[in-house]
Amino acid sequence: MKMIRLLTTILIVLIGAMTLSAQTDENKTLTLQQWQRGIAIVGQNAALDGRYGHPESEFPKDYSLDDLNQVYKSQKWKKVYTALKAKEGKAGSIADLREIAKEYTPPYGVVRKLNDYIASHPEQSAAPEPKPAADTVKAMAAALPDTEKIEVVEAVTVDEDLPETDSVTVIETTADNGSATSGSGWSVFFDVILLIIAAAALYLAWTLKKENAELKKELDYKVDKLNSQFEKFSKNITTDLNRVTYLVNKRRPVDIEFLSAKDDDEKPEYRGPRKLYLTKPDANDYFIRSTEAVEVGNSVFELTTNDGVTGTFKVIDNYDVQQTALQMPTEYLLRACTGKSINISSGKTRIITDREGTARCENGRWHVAVQAIIHYEA
Repeated sequence: MKMIRLLTTILIVLIGAMTLSAQTDENKTLTLQQWQRGIAIVGQNAALDGRYGHPESEFPKDYSLDDLNQVYKSQKWKKVYTALKAKEGKAGSIADLREIAKEYTPPYGVVRKLNDYIASHPEQSAAPEPKPAADTVKAMAAALPDTEKIEVVEAVTVDEDLPETDSVTVIETTADNGSATSGSGWSVFFDVILLIIAAAALYLAWTLKKENAELKKELDYKVDKLNSQFEKFSKNITTDLNRVTYLVNKRRPVDIEFLSAKDDDEKPEYRGPRKLYLTKPDANDYFIRSTEAVEVGNSVFELTTNDGVTGTFKVIDNYDVQQTALQMPTEYLLRACTGKSINISSGKTRIITDREGTARCENGRWHVAVQAIIHYEA
């Protein structure tokens, strides 16, 4: 009986080791379907991290990279899609997928989702091995020691009155030492059950520990990213507050009184409104240059002033000028204008000024005081 227990223990350990090896072998080549699913998970995680994605619940259960491309339309996504699509047809291992994911998103989140997918889509298992025939059973019984030998009296397969799936083989056996052997058999049975439960518990604990470690890494990554974004947001708020304070101070009555205190001889004479044409603003919101006539390729805004100190501006109503601005709205329009989605101009052909902006001349250069409000039309 000690030999049987030893063989049983070794068998359980081998099964556990094989299962663990199957779970952790990341160098094993995936099937094409598994690989394509992994690539799709990389794309979805990259979209969520880039804040232009949608929850996975909005897609089919087994979504593909092309399913994502039907929904995502941003320029960032197009670059990710093009890069991943080139790798979709060449299957590799989980280790290869980790290397690809590192460029777009934390790889441990991708591997975890892929393992869940593989677990829920198991490959077709091999056919069960046939049970040993009666002769084989007798040979196994003869090989046991005398104290553990089992005599096989009769082996009959009963299937006349039962369905095919319920067919059983009845083996009548007698033991040399009677009831002692029967008691030992139950002991072995319970030992095997306990060993299986213990092995399953250890494997479950190991799996949960590994999964918790990966979840912790992913959570730490998200927290660090949120902290970075919050820091950036705080800096932007401080900058905006300083800018508002500066603009408010420039409009205080004391400034107006100071300007009105100058001699009339020092002010340029303006007889009626005067029009100037301004180029795009620089990083400090100063228009780079002003001219008396429109310069296609340079001029973007038309400014009207009555006193040469303050004025209002709008986008020049000229087809060629507007086409140039629509090609690069971030560079030409964003610092002087605001509006809904003005950084996205694809398919648009015309710029409409809903409210003119305000500019002020400082040291001979015009500066954006209040942004103009614009929208695009096709």
